Formats: sequence, C-alpha cells, structure tokens
Amino acid sequence: MNTLGQMEALEIIYDNVRDQDLVIGNMNMNTWCMQAVVRKDYPLGSQPFNLLFGVDMGFCTALACGLAQALPHRKVIAVDGDGSVLIKLATLPDAANANPANLVIVILDNCSYGGRGKEPTCTSTVADLTEVAKASGISSSITVQTAEDLKREFTLALKGNELTLIRAMVELKPEEVVAGFDERYWVDVEWKSAFIRNLEKTEGINLITKTVIDHYHP
Repeated sequence: MNTLGQMEALEIIYDNVRDQDLVIGNMNMNTWCMQAVVRKDYPLGSQPFNLLFGVDMGFCTALACGLAQALPHRKVIAVDGDGSVLIKLATLPDAANANPANLVIVILDNCSYGGRGKEPTCTSTVADLTEVAKASGISSSITVQTAEDLKREFTLALKGNELTLIRAMVELKPEEVVAGFDERYWVDVEWKSAFIRNLEKTEGINLITKTVIDHYHP
C-alpha cells in the first residue's frame, strides 16, 4: 500500500471543497503544505477567500465547530492534526454534544508533532483518534489510509448531513518538504482578513467594524 502524503491529502481536500464551503486548518505542517497547494491557483499577493489556515494547536476543530453552529446552512471543514487534537481532546465530545450536521472534521494523522517525525505523538503507539471520536459520541468516524479512500469518504461527507470525522493516516514525504512553504506567499493577517471579509460579503453581516482615525491637530 502506498503511503498517503500529507500534501497529497490536502490537495484532495482543496480540489473537492466548493466555493461556499468554509475550511479551517491548524498551524504547522498543514498550513505549510496547504500554502504550497493553493499557489497553483493563487499568485503572489493573493489567497483563497474560504480557507483559513494557521489556527493555533488545540483550537482548529473548536473554531470550526463554533462556525458550523453559527452558519448551519454552510458546510464547515476542520483540517486538524493529531498533535493539535490531542492537546485539546475535550473538543471531540464538545463537537459531539453540539452535533452540527454541517461539520466535517478531517484529522491528518502523521503520528508526530509538526510532521517531521522527530516528536512522535501517542497515535504512533497506543492512541486511536477514530475510536476516541466514536467514544466521544461522533458515531460517523472512520480511518482512511489511501488517496482513493480519503477522496471517497470526504466527498460523501460533503454531500451528507451528519457530523463526520475522517482520520487520514499520512506521511510528510521528502518531495513534499522540498515543495513546501514559501514565506513570500504567506501573510497571516491578510489570509485572515480575506476570510473574514468573504464571510461578511456572502452572509451580509458585519464582523469587524471599520474604524476611522480622527487625527488630533493641536
């Protein structure tokens, strides 16, 4: 069986989300790899409006869950990592308790913090996050290990109407490290601003009030 690459998994997610879907991704290798994936469609100085990556570890799924409850008419996808989920395991039963039918949680499990394999998480030994999710109340939880299985389960989840968790076993491949992060394309504030402005435009709401600086003239 060919190992599913971390960037390969993110490409599957990116290629299958729709414009109306909202994607929240955690920091470290998910951000680095996704930034490399979107460069094929977004030149220097631009970014997708419906993807928000760089969320601090432990908060990705929680943020996505809150967003899913606030916008039940839109699909919200959390792209989290094993280390991030383990840091805040309470998020899984919280999500199950809220039970937003429009939330899809994808855990890219590379069995390590940061994806380099130098700091293994306990998913490399004893922990199974799919079983943890099921025990937490997310009955629709599955583990996938191939690109074909991830694409099938992810597209089914997008079409469905049920809180779903997909744990994809991935590995950061050497060629993916080479193709990774380019700091010229990454301005964290701009990515967040684009995401927020897109929400304001598509939902007809005002999230951040624009301020006018009244300069003091003595």
